[in-house]
Amino acid sequence: MEIHNEFLDLNYRYQYYLLELVADHGDYYLTVNRAMKLLGLSKFKLSQYVETVNADLAMMSPESYLRINGDGIFESGHISESIVRKIRLDYLQQSNLFKMFEFSLLNPGKNETTDFCDALFIGKTKFYELRKEMVEVADHFNLQFKKNQLIGPEMQIRQFVFEIYYSYFNGIEKPLALFQETVDQMLVTMRDQFQINLLPTTITKLETYLKVQSLRLRGKNALTAPLLAPNFKTQQPQLWQPVLSMLTTNYQLLRIPLEVEAEGLLTFLFTESYVPLEIDYLTPDLKNGVSQKTGQFVSKVEHVLMKDEAHSEQAQNILANLAHDLDQIHAKHLTFLHRTNNLY
Repeated sequence: MEIHNEFLDLNYRYQYYLLELVADHGDYYLTVNRAMKLLGLSKFKLSQYVETVNADLAMMSPESYLRINGDGIFESGHISESIVRKIRLDYLQQSNLFKMFEFSLLNPGKNETTDFCDALFIGKTKFYELRKEMVEVADHFNLQFKKNQLIGPEMQIRQFVFEIYYSYFNGIEKPLALFQETVDQMLVTMRDQFQINLLPTTITKLETYLKVQSLRLRGKNALTAPLLAPNFKTQQPQLWQPVLSMLTTNYQLLRIPLEVEAEGLLTFLFTESYVPLEIDYLTPDLKNGVSQKTGQFVSKVEHVLMKDEAHSEQAQNILANLAHDLDQIHAKHLTFLHRTNNLY
């Protein structure tokens, strides 16, 4: 099961899980009793979900189908992972908890109960139920939901928001359309400056990062913890100045300090391989953390796998390339990854 299924309403969540079970996986054999056990559902409830899923499939992909034959065995056809993901996104967009989450992000100035009730067309009782759920979800990811807004370290909030939009929308739709024009302009700027190849397979992560950045800056929520070395600006002006100038052009009216935002964006470009990373670019603490993790791994490879050949020129070149790749991976894990276990 993928991360952040907690944002699906309960019925949608079970329907999605059912779709995952019956999606095209070769000759996978699924009985009603097995599905009941896996999902913890009664036969009646499972039959209801099958009927609903079949109706959803008919709308999304007319050639797809799901049914239970007379022997109590599921029969399905043309239910690809792509179809499942499209239906999952549709379920998300119809789910009240996600609507609450997105409204709080897009409207940081509207945090009264009546604001949410009016926007989501719900009563106060339902609102309090959703807020309790949102508090539990935020707490599970080491964040808080107070005064109907996410509270916590800004980088961690952004990673949380990024994961939700990226895991659901990637390859299907472009989320947060409000920021599309601004982000498109920045993508062109970075493409021209850093020779980034803006293919559909490479652009989505960067586009999502920029949209989440725009979203948070709109609410005056800026990054404050430096990620790059103090001398980076003077040592690498060809990297620093274009990014800072681009952010200043787009966000100067917000009157928010943008230097740490530039560091955050550059670090994302480094860790996602849009721009080559050198470990000396990072703050001393971050550099030490990355070096320690990389050194431990390379040392094990050198002593356990290579043994007597470790000192050869070829082996040293292999280890150097490995260390460079690991630096990038560990830098990413120490800056942008704050995942925990799934709730559901």
